[in-house]
Amino acid sequence: KVEKYLISSGKNFTILRFATAFGHSGNMRFDLTLNEFTAYQYFNKFIEVYDFNTYRPYCHVNDFANVIDKVITTKNEDINKQIFNVGSNQNNISKKDLISMISKITGNNNYELIDNSKDKRNYVVDFSKVHDYLGFETQYSIQQGIEEIVKHLEQNTYGLNEDFDK
Repeated sequence: KVEKYLISSGKNFTILRFATAFGHSGNMRFDLTLNEFTAYQYFNKFIEVYDFNTYRPYCHVNDFANVIDKVITTKNEDINKQIFNVGSNQNNISKKDLISMISKITGNNNYELIDNSKDKRNYVVDFSKVHDYLGFETQYSIQQGIEEIVKHLEQNTYGLNEDFDK
C-alpha cells in the first residue's frame, strides 16, 4: 500500500525491497531463517525444516547498510521513482540447501526435512537492477554469514547455550 501511495503521489521516492536478512548484528535476531537454523545446528538442537524445496533470497545486514548509504549518497535524479530489490542473485537458496550448508559448517545434522506445507512462499528474486543502477554488489555470501554467526556463537557473544529459545 505504501508503494502504491508513493507511486501515485507524484513525490520523489526510492523504494528498497530487502531480501531476508541474515548475519551478526548488535541486535541479533534468531527468528530469521538462516540465523535460527545456524544457532539450532550449532547447539545440535533438532529442527524441522518445512517446505524444504522452497527458495528464499538472503542478504547480510551489513550489505543492507551499504546499499542504504549508496542510495543516500546518489544523486536523486539518478534513482528517483525507482524500485530496487536488494540482495544478491547468488544468495537465492532453497531451505534444503541452506540447512545442508549449515550442517556441513557446524558438523551437526540434527534436522528433518518435512513435506507438510506451512509456508508456501517460494521465490527467486532478480537483483540485477540494483547492480545496474547503483553498482551495488553484496559483500557477504551465505557461507560467510553462517561462519560469522558460528564464530560469534563460539565466542559466546550472544550469551546463548543449548537451552536457548529464539
